[in-house]
Amino acid sequence: MIKQKSRQVLVDLEYLKIADGWFFQPAAKPELDISNIAEGGLGIRHKPYWLAYSRDGAAPQSVTSENMILLNSLNPGIKYPKTSLDSLYGEDRIQGLIDQKLLCEATDSLPDHHDWDPLARLYYNNARWNETNLDGTEFAQSATLNHYLSNGRNSAPPLTYLPNQAKSSIPLPSGTFNDFDSLLRKRRTCRQFDSNRFVSLQDFSSILDQVFRFTSTISTNSGLTLATRTSPAGGSIQATQCYILVQRVNGLAPGLYFYCSESHTLHLIGSNHIDSSEVQNLSLATRFLAGQEYFANAAAHFIMTTRFDRLFWKYRGHAKALKVSYLDAGHLGQTLHLAATNLNLGSYISAAVNDHLIEQALELNPAKEGVVALAGIGIRI
Repeated sequence: MIKQKSRQVLVDLEYLKIADGWFFQPAAKPELDISNIAEGGLGIRHKPYWLAYSRDGAAPQSVTSENMILLNSLNPGIKYPKTSLDSLYGEDRIQGLIDQKLLCEATDSLPDHHDWDPLARLYYNNARWNETNLDGTEFAQSATLNHYLSNGRNSAPPLTYLPNQAKSSIPLPSGTFNDFDSLLRKRRTCRQFDSNRFVSLQDFSSILDQVFRFTSTISTNSGLTLATRTSPAGGSIQATQCYILVQRVNGLAPGLYFYCSESHTLHLIGSNHIDSSEVQNLSLATRFLAGQEYFANAAAHFIMTTRFDRLFWKYRGHAKALKVSYLDAGHLGQTLHLAATNLNLGSYISAAVNDHLIEQALELNPAKEGVVALAGIGIRI
């Protein structure tokens, strides 16, 4: 079982400031109003408040209109003595804002997320899952996909369409069919892996070599070493790293590993946050994959993370940098599919994963390195 960390409480803070990275949305909740009934109404009034969304992915916080006025009166660039704020607004009220992390300790050190674009971080952290189980969703419980898609929806959009400004049709010659075309057409996502068969160490190593190994490195005047793989990467930064949950590979004990793309070596991770029995019975893979049992049975799962500290070192505060990390993982996923298909192995890639859970198991700081996707290989049934 992955162990949960205890909550840290801020105490004895000398200076406070407004915590950055919060985004606010107006809201209202209904309340009983007796006076409204006397006036012939329905007896309901709507009390306004605000929802505060953190770019750290915490649950939205309810903020009263009065506290919004308080926060709006503070200058984001100023450190305020806590004793002064306690005197002006009341110690309990200030402590409440500290507990909500809307006020924080004022220090001169830069936060881990200082290179992030604020809106990109808001999206990234609020799109991450922890203990989601897709097996219990309405989608999984629907009798058929068609029932789920058509229930309460308009007609499905067409597969293709011509834009309004499209002119006459121009026929194109067919491509020349070759071995590469055959490989492309053979590629399929596998959802049925043989739980009794192991992948050979040679095939496993070949996948890592062909997909994740650096093919060259380049030194730059900035001090940042660039690299190439068989897949492209934004700015040749190659910020994607590969961790592996091994379940059935000949010669390897089940467990979590790190793959070094530079030296083509595997390193066992001694995590204190996982139970070895969960690896053996596939429950860890199932939890990582948010209940997608048809993928969890793969022989090996490649956990793709992005080193945001490296990517954003070059693209600091860039609104498009996060998108680059997703493109990089997608390129690697397609290369993995083709490499696996060439070895007659089944493969998958999925972004529907429990990011928080995996990052805790790998002991990652998600502001510096976070999970992007999982991919896997195994023997098809």
